[in-house]
Amino acid sequence: SVTEINPEVFAVQVTPTSRGTLQFQLNAGASLGDASGNALDTSSAIVDDTTIVVFTAYESWAGGEVVSFNVDDNGDGIADGIAWVLGVAGPNENAGSKLPIGTNQSDGSLKIEFSMLNASNRGGTTVSLEFSNDLGAADPWANHQVLVPESSSTVGGVTFDITPNGNMNEVQATIPASAAASSSKLFSRLSVAH
Repeated sequence: SVTEINPEVFAVQVTPTSRGTLQFQLNAGASLGDASGNALDTSSAIVDDTTIVVFTAYESWAGGEVVSFNVDDNGDGIADGIAWVLGVAGPNENAGSKLPIGTNQSDGSLKIEFSMLNASNRGGTTVSLEFSNDLGAADPWANHQVLVPESSSTVGGVTFDITPNGNMNEVQATIPASAAASSSKLFSRLSVAH
């Protein structure tokens, strides 16, 4: 939308949906005049000399750089993409304190607690919870992968309790004891796709 702020000054509001560039242009033949009502010559298009670069939310977090989602730039053992989703302030911050915490429950279930960016703040990035009863050896992670929802619900047998908290969601996920099968062990991990 275009809004006049004061004579000869206007604001153009745009909402980019993907990475790229923006450049303002008045199309040829546009009807435009100055504050005194004098017509502006628009017989040909008028292109602004400023180009604005649009970054994804992740690239903005990384300082406006195109950084691989799977790289661990600061050496803390956590891929930058996962650190971003978990709400770490920047790529140089150690993400160890943001990792999910798992707690075995008395009924044999496994409760996982973590914070993550909500959908409107992570763009098209998806977050999945994976679980296995043997670290993926004979019980592959891919067989037990569920998308973390935006609101409290049960997905693939996993119960999610989601509490919105600003641009983050506080997540409590409970993997049922039945997922352990006869091993009576449960393991989980997060998977992030960008």
